[in-house]
Amino acid sequence: MIRCLLAFTLLLAPVARPALAENTAPAAALATSQGEDLLQAAYATCLSLGGAGNQATEAFRAAGWDVATDDEAGFSEIAGPEEIYALTWSDGGYCLVQSETIGSDRAAALLSAVIAAAGQTAVEETGEDGCLSFDLQEDGLRAEVTSSGNDPVCTPAETSGVSFMWAQTE
Repeated sequence: MIRCLLAFTLLLAPVARPALAENTAPAAALATSQGEDLLQAAYATCLSLGGAGNQATEAFRAAGWDVATDDEAGFSEIAGPEEIYALTWSDGGYCLVQSETIGSDRAAALLSAVIAAAGQTAVEETGEDGCLSFDLQEDGLRAEVTSSGNDPVCTPAETSGVSFMWAQTE
């Protein structure tokens, strides 16, 4: 069923493309969007800025989200409206968006639309832990869909978490 939703979402993705055309558009949408559009704006912010040091964190902050940065640990915890949360690494390489109100199946469809709207090509795969993931080969980026929380699960859940992970070079 999720594959059908993803295919349908990819067909609708061109409708969302103008809002996500530039890196600044997703960040600006963080302050003005609601519901699923807000969650997509958070995904788009991580997708476009999450691998670039603190840029994603600063975009969330500029949009009025509450940001608590732990410089020693190297990450920021971010709380937004509508029970949407984010976690970013200070040096880039990881950006997590969680929703306590939108489930993992719907989150996967929304993420698929954001990826397509950004002009990216993704290969749908199963992650190391069996979760649905999208491998964006151009950027060395993998986005994995789970539930939210400290012990995420891969089965359809009423909450969602999308982890954006960039390949790290030593």
